[in-house]
Amino acid sequence: MRDELKGMSEKDYWCYGVDESSLDHCFSMVIKIIENQNSVLEMEIKKIKMREELPSVIDEIISDVAHYTWCDAQVLWQLALWRCQGIFEAMIKYSFLKKPNHYFNGLVSKLDDLRKEGFILSDEEFETIKAWGNLRNAISHAPPEEYRPAQIMESDLVEYIELVKGLCARWRNQIVKA
Repeated sequence: MRDELKGMSEKDYWCYGVDESSLDHCFSMVIKIIENQNSVLEMEIKKIKMREELPSVIDEIISDVAHYTWCDAQVLWQLALWRCQGIFEAMIKYSFLKKPNHYFNGLVSKLDDLRKEGFILSDEEFETIKAWGNLRNAISHAPPEEYRPAQIMESDLVEYIELVKGLCARWRNQIVKA
């Protein structure tokens, strides 16, 4: 590992920190990559259709290429969830709890601390966020196989980001009123 990377922390790479716009940036970046992959897939399909093969062979080749493109998109959605969850946890620690030097033992300890500090988080929201965190942990510590990915879709990320942004808006409102 390069010396510049050893012991690196947010102090080394943050200028403004992360916020809800960081979630939107991650999401839009993945959308662009997937759209580009799909454009390449369309061009590849056109080339495949021009081959002099039996129609059944052509269909099988197209099916395979489309499947691998779909698998790649699933991995990108996994990475997006992983990054968005990290952004959310950073926002909790730095923007809401304002404890940059405090060590938290995972997401649940951050959520517990939020509640102790008076931030509103219902039991249902707590469990939902915890479930998303558990999914992120599964992806982090035992990622799905390359060609049998977790079937995370765009709509799942939309749901997650809307939940997180709603919580952040509420908590920011609580800070303003305090």
